[in-house]
Amino acid sequence: MKLAALRDRLAPFPGRAQASLRMLAACLLIVSLSMTLQIPNAALSAYMVFFISRREAAATRTAGIALIAAASVAIGLTLLAYRVTIDAAPLRLALMTLLFCAGMYLSRVFVAGPLGFGLGFILLVTQSTVDLYPGGEPLVRDTLWTWMAICFAIVVVLLIDMLLPARAPALAPQGAAAPPRARRLFVDDALRNPVYLRFALKTTFAAMLCYIVYTALAWPGIHTCLITCAVIALASNEATLHKATLRIAGALVGGGLALLATVFVVPHLESLGGLLLTIAPVVAVSAWIAAGPERDAYFGWQIAFAFFLCVLHGYGPSTDVTPVRDRLVGIVFGIIVMSVMFRFVWPERAAGDGPAPV
Repeated sequence: MKLAALRDRLAPFPGRAQASLRMLAACLLIVSLSMTLQIPNAALSAYMVFFISRREAAATRTAGIALIAAASVAIGLTLLAYRVTIDAAPLRLALMTLLFCAGMYLSRVFVAGPLGFGLGFILLVTQSTVDLYPGGEPLVRDTLWTWMAICFAIVVVLLIDMLLPARAPALAPQGAAAPPRARRLFVDDALRNPVYLRFALKTTFAAMLCYIVYTALAWPGIHTCLITCAVIALASNEATLHKATLRIAGALVGGGLALLATVFVVPHLESLGGLLLTIAPVVAVSAWIAAGPERDAYFGWQIAFAFFLCVLHGYGPSTDVTPVRDRLVGIVFGIIVMSVMFRFVWPERAAGDGPAPV
Protein backbone atom coordinates (compact mmCIF):
# COMPACT_ATOMS: atom_id res chain seq x y z
CA MET A 1 0.00 0.00 0.00
CA LYS A 2 2.77 2.42 0.95
CA LEU A 3 4.77 1.50 -2.15
CA ALA A 4 1.71 2.11 -4.30
CA ALA A 5 1.17 5.51 -2.69
CA LEU A 6 4.83 6.41 -3.20
CA ARG A 7 4.63 5.33 -6.83
CA ASP A 8 1.58 7.52 -7.34
CA ARG A 9 3.30 10.53 -5.80
CA LEU A 10 6.34 10.13 -8.05
CA ALA A 11 4.36 9.35 -11.19
CA PRO A 12 4.59 11.81 -14.09
CA PHE A 13 1.69 14.05 -14.97
CA PRO A 14 1.26 16.83 -17.54
CA GLY A 15 3.67 19.66 -16.79
CA ARG A 16 5.80 17.89 -14.18
CA ALA A 17 8.69 17.09 -16.51
CA GLN A 18 8.72 20.62 -17.92
CA ALA A 19 8.74 22.15 -14.45
CA SER A 20 11.59 19.87 -13.36
CA LEU A 21 13.58 20.72 -16.48
CA ARG A 22 13.16 24.45 -15.88
CA MET A 23 14.38 24.16 -12.30
CA LEU A 24 17.34 21.99 -13.33
CA ALA A 25 18.37 24.40 -16.10
CA ALA A 26 18.05 27.42 -13.81
CA CYS A 27 20.10 25.80 -11.02
CA LEU A 28 22.93 24.77 -13.32
CA LEU A 29 23.07 28.20 -14.94
CA ILE A 30 23.04 29.97 -11.58
CA VAL A 31 25.83 27.78 -10.17
CA SER A 32 27.87 28.28 -13.34
CA LEU A 33 27.56 32.07 -13.11
CA SER A 34 28.22 32.10 -9.36
CA MET A 35 31.42 30.07 -9.67
CA THR A 36 32.68 31.80 -12.81
CA LEU A 37 32.02 35.36 -11.60
CA GLN A 38 32.74 34.47 -7.94
CA ILE A 39 29.39 35.70 -6.64
CA PRO A 40 29.11 34.85 -2.92
CA ASN A 41 26.26 32.82 -1.42
CA ALA A 42 25.98 30.36 -4.29
CA ALA A 43 23.87 28.06 -2.11
CA LEU A 44 21.33 30.82 -1.47
CA SER A 45 21.25 31.71 -5.17
CA ALA A 46 20.65 28.11 -6.22
CA TYR A 47 17.91 27.63 -3.62
CA MET A 48 16.05 30.66 -4.98
CA VAL A 49 15.04 28.41 -7.89
CA PHE A 50 13.01 26.19 -5.57
CA PHE A 51 11.88 29.07 -3.40
CA ILE A 52 10.09 31.10 -6.08
CA SER A 53 9.16 28.48 -8.69
CA ARG A 54 5.41 27.97 -8.97
CA ARG A 55 3.24 25.81 -11.20
CA GLU A 56 1.94 28.85 -13.09
CA ALA A 57 4.34 31.24 -14.83
CA ALA A 58 2.34 34.25 -13.64
CA ALA A 59 2.67 33.14 -10.02
CA THR A 60 6.43 32.68 -10.46
CA ARG A 61 6.74 36.19 -11.89
CA THR A 62 4.72 37.64 -9.04
CA ALA A 63 6.80 35.86 -6.39
CA GLY A 64 10.05 36.83 -8.13
CA ILE A 65 9.18 40.51 -8.45
CA ALA A 66 7.92 40.62 -4.86
CA LEU A 67 11.15 39.09 -3.56
CA ILE A 68 13.34 41.46 -5.60
CA ALA A 69 11.40 44.39 -4.14
CA ALA A 70 11.61 42.92 -0.64
CA ALA A 71 15.34 42.25 -0.96
CA SER A 72 15.99 45.80 -2.15
CA VAL A 73 14.03 47.37 0.71
CA ALA A 74 15.52 44.98 3.28
CA ILE A 75 19.11 45.62 2.20
CA GLY A 76 18.49 49.37 2.32
CA LEU A 77 17.06 49.11 5.84
CA THR A 78 19.96 46.88 6.86
CA LEU A 79 22.56 49.41 5.72
CA LEU A 80 20.75 52.15 7.64
CA ALA A 81 20.56 49.94 10.72
CA TYR A 82 24.31 49.24 10.57
CA ARG A 83 24.97 52.93 11.30
CA VAL A 84 23.54 52.57 14.81
CA THR A 85 23.85 48.86 15.60
CA ILE A 86 27.24 47.77 14.28
CA ASP A 87 28.92 48.49 17.63
CA ALA A 88 25.87 48.01 19.85
CA ALA A 89 25.00 44.32 20.18
CA PRO A 90 22.00 44.75 22.55
CA LEU A 91 20.44 47.36 20.26
CA ARG A 92 21.10 45.15 17.23
CA LEU A 93 19.40 42.18 18.90
CA ALA A 94 16.37 44.29 19.80
CA LEU A 95 16.10 45.79 16.32
CA MET A 96 16.60 42.43 14.63
CA THR A 97 13.86 40.92 16.78
CA LEU A 98 11.44 43.75 16.03
CA LEU A 99 12.08 43.80 12.27
CA PHE A 100 11.88 40.02 11.88
CA CYS A 101 8.65 39.88 13.86
CA ALA A 102 7.21 42.64 11.67
CA GLY A 103 8.25 40.75 8.53
CA MET A 104 6.64 37.52 9.71
CA TYR A 105 3.45 39.39 10.59
CA LEU A 106 3.37 41.04 7.16
CA SER A 107 3.92 37.65 5.51
CA ARG A 108 0.54 36.63 6.95
CA VAL A 109 -1.47 39.81 6.47
CA PHE A 110 -0.14 40.80 3.03
CA VAL A 111 -1.92 39.29 0.05
CA ALA A 112 1.57 39.12 -1.51
CA GLY A 113 3.01 37.06 1.34
CA PRO A 114 6.52 36.68 -0.18
CA LEU A 115 7.01 40.44 0.15
CA GLY A 116 6.67 40.38 3.93
CA PHE A 117 8.58 37.12 4.27
CA GLY A 118 11.47 38.45 2.18
CA LEU A 119 11.73 41.59 4.28
CA GLY A 120 11.85 39.68 7.56
CA PHE A 121 14.12 36.90 6.35
CA ILE A 122 16.78 39.12 4.76
CA LEU A 123 16.85 41.52 7.70
CA LEU A 124 17.28 38.57 10.07
CA VAL A 125 20.13 37.00 8.11
CA THR A 126 22.06 40.22 7.47
CA GLN A 127 21.77 41.54 11.03
CA SER A 128 22.70 38.19 12.59
CA THR A 129 26.06 38.01 10.79
CA VAL A 130 27.50 41.33 12.00
CA ASP A 131 29.68 39.71 14.67
CA LEU A 132 31.41 37.53 12.08
CA TYR A 133 33.15 40.49 10.39
CA PRO A 134 36.24 42.36 11.61
CA GLY A 135 35.05 45.74 10.31
CA GLY A 136 32.34 47.70 8.59
CA GLU A 137 33.72 47.64 5.04
CA PRO A 138 33.70 43.84 4.48
CA LEU A 139 30.31 43.64 6.21
CA VAL A 140 28.73 46.21 3.88
CA ARG A 141 30.38 44.63 0.84
CA ASP A 142 29.05 41.16 1.66
CA THR A 143 25.61 42.59 2.44
CA LEU A 144 25.45 44.14 -1.03
CA TRP A 145 26.63 40.85 -2.53
CA THR A 146 23.77 39.12 -0.72
CA TRP A 147 21.35 41.38 -2.60
CA MET A 148 23.11 40.49 -5.85
CA ALA A 149 23.02 36.75 -5.07
CA ILE A 150 19.26 36.84 -4.51
CA CYS A 151 18.25 39.15 -7.34
CA PHE A 152 20.39 37.72 -10.12
CA ALA A 153 19.12 34.22 -9.31
CA ILE A 154 15.51 35.40 -9.52
CA VAL A 155 16.20 37.04 -12.88
CA VAL A 156 17.68 33.77 -14.18
CA VAL A 157 14.58 31.85 -13.05
CA LEU A 158 12.28 34.33 -14.79
CA LEU A 159 14.34 34.15 -18.00
CA ILE A 160 14.31 30.34 -17.98
CA ASP A 161 10.54 30.43 -17.51
CA MET A 162 10.29 32.60 -20.61
CA LEU A 163 12.61 30.42 -22.71
CA LEU A 164 11.09 27.11 -21.54
CA PRO A 165 7.43 27.98 -21.03
CA ALA A 166 5.00 25.58 -19.44
CA ARG A 167 2.42 23.80 -21.53
CA ALA A 168 -0.51 26.12 -22.23
CA PRO A 169 -3.55 25.20 -20.11
CA ALA A 170 -6.77 24.18 -21.76
CA LEU A 171 -9.17 27.00 -22.49
CA ALA A 172 -12.09 27.36 -20.12
CA PRO A 173 -15.59 26.93 -21.54
CA GLN A 174 -17.10 30.04 -23.05
CA GLY A 175 -19.55 31.83 -20.84
CA ALA A 176 -20.14 34.98 -18.95
CA ALA A 177 -16.92 36.72 -18.06
CA ALA A 178 -16.07 36.64 -14.38
CA PRO A 179 -16.14 40.05 -12.70
CA PRO A 180 -12.67 41.50 -12.12
CA ARG A 181 -11.34 40.99 -8.63
CA ALA A 182 -10.50 44.11 -6.71
CA ARG A 183 -6.82 44.52 -6.00
CA ARG A 184 -5.99 44.76 -2.33
CA LEU A 185 -2.87 44.81 -0.19
CA PHE A 186 -4.07 43.07 2.99
CA VAL A 187 -6.19 40.01 3.69
CA ASP A 188 -9.75 40.71 4.82
CA ASP A 189 -9.22 40.05 8.54
CA ALA A 190 -5.71 41.48 8.80
CA LEU A 191 -6.52 43.68 11.79
CA ARG A 192 -9.04 41.39 13.48
CA ASN A 193 -7.46 37.94 13.51
CA PRO A 194 -5.04 37.42 16.43
CA VAL A 195 -3.60 34.29 14.80
CA TYR A 196 -1.34 36.39 12.56
CA LEU A 197 0.40 38.17 15.43
CA ARG A 198 0.71 34.94 17.40
CA PHE A 199 2.36 33.29 14.40
CA ALA A 200 4.88 36.14 14.14
CA LEU A 201 5.66 36.03 17.86
CA LYS A 202 6.17 32.25 17.90
CA THR A 203 8.45 32.29 14.87
CA THR A 204 10.44 35.25 16.21
CA PHE A 205 10.92 33.70 19.65
CA ALA A 206 12.16 30.44 18.12
CA ALA A 207 14.57 32.25 15.80
CA MET A 208 15.96 34.49 18.55
CA LEU A 209 16.42 31.49 20.85
CA CYS A 210 18.48 29.78 18.14
CA TYR A 211 20.51 32.95 17.58
CA ILE A 212 21.27 33.34 21.28
CA VAL A 213 22.23 29.67 21.64
CA TYR A 214 24.72 29.50 18.77
CA THR A 215 26.15 32.91 19.72
CA ALA A 216 26.60 31.87 23.35
CA LEU A 217 28.25 28.63 22.24
CA ALA A 218 30.50 30.55 19.79
CA TRP A 219 29.45 28.00 17.17
CA PRO A 220 28.56 30.02 14.04
CA GLY A 221 28.66 26.88 11.92
CA ILE A 222 25.17 25.96 13.13
CA HIS A 223 23.69 29.27 11.98
CA THR A 224 21.41 27.19 9.74
CA CYS A 225 19.16 26.79 12.79
CA LEU A 226 18.24 30.46 12.39
CA ILE A 227 17.45 30.04 8.69
CA THR A 228 15.45 26.91 9.50
CA CYS A 229 13.14 28.76 11.89
CA ALA A 230 12.23 31.26 9.19
CA VAL A 231 11.88 28.85 6.29
CA ILE A 232 9.76 26.14 7.93
CA ALA A 233 7.31 28.56 9.55
CA LEU A 234 3.75 27.87 8.41
CA ALA A 235 0.31 29.08 9.35
CA SER A 236 -0.74 26.14 11.49
CA ASN A 237 0.58 23.66 14.02
CA GLU A 238 -0.28 20.62 11.91
CA ALA A 239 1.23 22.09 8.76
CA THR A 240 4.38 23.23 10.56
CA LEU A 241 4.97 19.82 12.14
CA HIS A 242 4.41 18.13 8.78
CA LYS A 243 6.82 20.60 7.18
CA ALA A 244 9.35 19.97 9.95
CA THR A 245 9.13 16.22 9.34
CA LEU A 246 9.75 16.72 5.64
CA ARG A 247 12.56 19.14 6.38
CA ILE A 248 14.47 16.79 8.68
CA ALA A 249 14.02 13.90 6.25
CA GLY A 250 15.10 16.08 3.34
CA ALA A 251 18.01 17.45 5.35
CA LEU A 252 19.24 13.96 6.19
CA VAL A 253 18.97 12.85 2.56
CA GLY A 254 20.53 16.04 1.17
CA GLY A 255 23.21 16.15 3.85
CA GLY A 256 24.00 12.47 3.37
CA LEU A 257 24.40 12.99 -0.37
CA ALA A 258 26.57 16.04 0.29
CA LEU A 259 28.75 14.05 2.68
CA LEU A 260 29.21 11.28 0.12
CA ALA A 261 30.01 13.83 -2.57
CA THR A 262 32.50 15.65 -0.31
CA VAL A 263 34.36 12.46 0.58
CA PHE A 264 34.28 10.51 -2.68
CA VAL A 265 33.62 12.92 -5.55
CA VAL A 266 34.80 16.46 -4.75
CA PRO A 267 38.50 15.49 -4.29
CA HIS A 268 38.56 14.40 -7.92
CA LEU A 269 36.89 17.50 -9.40
CA GLU A 270 39.11 19.56 -11.66
CA SER A 271 36.66 21.86 -13.46
CA LEU A 272 33.30 23.57 -13.28
CA GLY A 273 31.88 20.87 -15.52
CA GLY A 274 32.68 18.25 -12.90
CA LEU A 275 30.84 20.25 -10.24
CA LEU A 276 27.79 20.61 -12.48
CA LEU A 277 27.77 16.88 -13.18
CA THR A 278 27.95 16.24 -9.44
CA ILE A 279 25.01 18.42 -8.49
CA ALA A 280 22.84 17.75 -11.56
CA PRO A 281 21.43 14.35 -10.43
CA VAL A 282 20.57 15.70 -6.97
CA VAL A 283 18.92 18.79 -8.45
CA ALA A 284 16.99 16.67 -10.95
CA VAL A 285 15.58 14.38 -8.26
CA SER A 286 14.81 17.30 -5.95
CA ALA A 287 13.10 19.22 -8.76
CA TRP A 288 10.98 16.20 -9.73
CA ILE A 289 9.75 15.82 -6.14
CA ALA A 290 9.25 19.57 -5.73
CA ALA A 291 7.14 19.68 -8.89
CA GLY A 292 4.82 16.97 -7.53
CA PRO A 293 1.92 17.07 -5.05
CA GLU A 294 2.09 20.10 -2.76
CA ARG A 295 2.04 18.04 0.45
CA ASP A 296 5.26 16.25 -0.55
CA ALA A 297 6.96 19.01 -2.55
CA TYR A 298 8.74 20.40 0.50
CA PHE A 299 10.76 17.19 0.79
CA GLY A 300 12.34 17.96 -2.58
CA TRP A 301 13.02 21.54 -1.60
CA GLN A 302 14.86 20.45 1.53
CA ILE A 303 17.02 17.87 -0.22
CA ALA A 304 18.23 20.68 -2.46
CA PHE A 305 18.51 23.14 0.44
CA ALA A 306 20.72 20.89 2.57
CA PHE A 307 22.80 19.72 -0.39
CA PHE A 308 23.46 23.27 -1.61
CA LEU A 309 24.42 24.53 1.85
CA CYS A 310 26.85 21.66 2.37
CA VAL A 311 28.45 21.57 -1.09
CA LEU A 312 28.31 25.10 -2.51
CA HIS A 313 30.60 26.97 -0.12
CA GLY A 314 33.64 28.65 -1.63
CA TYR A 315 34.73 28.72 -5.25
CA GLY A 316 36.81 25.57 -5.33
CA PRO A 317 36.61 21.93 -4.25
CA SER A 318 36.64 21.39 -0.48
CA THR A 319 37.02 18.03 1.26
CA ASP A 320 36.36 19.40 4.77
CA VAL A 321 33.32 17.62 6.23
CA THR A 322 33.08 19.94 9.25
CA PRO A 323 30.75 22.44 7.48
CA VAL A 324 28.49 19.54 6.49
CA ARG A 325 28.26 18.38 10.09
CA ASP A 326 27.69 21.87 11.49
CA ARG A 327 24.98 22.78 8.99
CA LEU A 328 23.09 19.55 9.62
CA VAL A 329 23.29 20.05 13.38
CA GLY A 330 21.89 23.54 12.90
CA ILE A 331 19.01 22.33 10.74
CA VAL A 332 18.01 19.62 13.20
CA PHE A 333 18.23 22.00 16.17
CA GLY A 334 16.10 24.58 14.39
CA ILE A 335 13.48 21.96 13.55
CA ILE A 336 13.30 20.84 17.18
CA VAL A 337 12.88 24.40 18.47
CA MET A 338 10.18 25.24 15.92
CA SER A 339 8.33 21.97 16.48
CA VAL A 340 8.19 22.49 20.25
CA MET A 341 7.13 26.11 19.82
CA PHE A 342 4.29 25.39 17.41
CA ARG A 343 3.18 22.30 19.30
CA PHE A 344 2.77 23.90 22.73
CA VAL A 345 2.41 27.68 22.22
CA TRP A 346 -0.89 28.85 20.71
CA PRO A 347 -1.36 25.70 18.59
CA GLU A 348 -3.51 26.29 15.52
CA ARG A 349 -5.79 24.13 13.49
CA ALA A 350 -4.78 23.27 9.94
CA ALA A 351 -7.24 25.63 8.30
CA GLY A 352 -6.65 29.30 7.81
CA ASP A 353 -7.68 32.23 5.70
CA GLY A 354 -4.26 33.73 5.25
CA PRO A 355 -2.27 33.85 2.04
CA ALA A 356 -0.59 30.75 0.72
CA PRO A 357 2.70 30.03 2.49
CA VAL A 358 5.92 30.86 0.73
